[in-house]
Amino acid sequence: MSDLILSSVDGIITINAAFPQERMPDNTPYDFNTLVLVDAEEQAFAVLCTQQDTLYKGKRYSILMTIEQVEG
Repeated sequence: MSDLILSSVDGIITINAAFPQERMPDNTPYDFNTLVLVDAEEQAFAVLCTQQDTLYKGKRYSILMTIEQVEG
């Protein structure tokens, strides 16, 4: 459950994942430490592990990830 903003410039893909707190239930915290991105076929193509944190409604949280594409 996140809103993604994607861009690609000169072989570098930038992904900004923002967790929309308005879609989270009131008074329900969630432990967070891993973000998995899946393609249109539901296959994982990127996994980001982070320091343990707690997400809840009222706390803004976003992750910025870059993927560098290198030929050869």
